[in-house]
Amino acid sequence: MKKVSKSFRLSKKAIEELEVLLKIEERQAEALGISASSMTEIVERSINTLYTMTTDEVAGENYLSRMTSLIKDAVNQSFSGNNLALNSVLYDLTFIKEILLVQMKAGTFPKDSKLIHDIVYSKSLYQPVIEEKINEQIK
Repeated sequence: MKKVSKSFRLSKKAIEELEVLLKIEERQAEALGISASSMTEIVERSINTLYTMTTDEVAGENYLSRMTSLIKDAVNQSFSGNNLALNSVLYDLTFIKEILLVQMKAGTFPKDSKLIHDIVYSKSLYQPVIEEKINEQIK
């Protein structure tokens, strides 16, 4: 496409923001091993985005819907990772609690701390049943 020269006056803040966008673009391009967009290309993309959002209500709505969807996905992925970690911790704690309860009910709970540690971290005959019960509670 043929380029046409046009000059504009921008506020100092707008120029600083444009320079920040240019630096971000350069860092991303360097990390990806591609050529960075020029200041002109950044301004053109900005104008194109604003133009689309302003003149085409359907496209504007689609743009906002896309952005909302991307944000929701990012938040859900974050929560999913946190939930996985928390469920893992919950599983471990519940497992240890169940093993201790079984040992206490059996009346064979020892007083020696090393032996307690060995019991807690050893495989139990009840492990498959306990795991099944915990998995049902987590679901």
